[in-house]
This record gives sequence, C-alpha cells and structure tokens, in this order.
Amino acid sequence: MLSIEKIKQEFEFLPKSDSYDDHSYCGIWKFERLDRSTELFFVTKDGNISTNQIDNFNYLVQKIQDIVLQTENYISEDLKRKKIKNYETFLKGKLQIDIITVFQENGESDIEIICSKNYKKLLWNKSIEYVISINNHNVSEIIKLGE
Repeated sequence: MLSIEKIKQEFEFLPKSDSYDDHSYCGIWKFERLDRSTELFFVTKDGNISTNQIDNFNYLVQKIQDIVLQTENYISEDLKRKKIKNYETFLKGKLQIDIITVFQENGESDIEIICSKNYKKLLWNKSIEYVISINNHNVSEIIKLGE
C-alpha cells in the first residue's frame, strides 16, 4: 500500500513549469502480478497529495488484474470489429501498463492508464496503445491512441 509519506520520501517532486501547469510526484511502481515496472505520477495543483488520490491508487492496486482483463476483452472486441489483419497475433502479445497518472478531485478522470499491447512481426516489434480512464473505481473509457 502506498501512503502520502512514502510518496514524499521516495518519489521525485516535479514543480510547475512553462509546459505543465500542475505540480506532480513521479516514481516507479511494480505491480506484484505484472512483469514490469510502471511510471507513476500523482498530479497536484498545490504540491499536496490528497488522501482521495492515495485511496484511488490503492484500490487500483487491488483491482489491477480485473482492469487488465477488462482491457484485454475490450482490445479483442475492438480488433475483431475493425477487422484488423492478424488480430490473433495482437491478442497473443502481452498487455503492458506503461504510465499511470492519478489526478486530484474534479478532473476528467480519477486515474488514467496508458498501456500498450506488443507483438513481434517478422523482424519488427509492433504495438498498439490505449488510454484507460477510471472514475469512481470503474473503467469509464478505453481509447485506442492514434485514431
């Protein structure tokens, strides 16, 4: 479980900049059942992380397998519907969670996850990327990037 104290001690604080209007804390998180680490951002208006952000993230940690399964099912249906060539090859690829951003209250979503589905085709590595929006502990939207 993650806490505000742990974030302040172990994550890097990124102040506001010309290109970004909010403060954030950036760190690396490793989910127990996933193969690789994920970049994790807590976005704040004033540099203070809310307990709601921590609660939302800790709930995500408990439910990550369900979210991965829901995303895998969405990707499968999306690829079938669009009649993507070699979609079976895509389905064999592993879903990677690349970036998680936890927002403060009153945003468009509580959490956004950027993930990719990778596969190998001949000599090239290919991937498709998705954004998963989570509100009130439920997946509210999954969008394929690049469309």
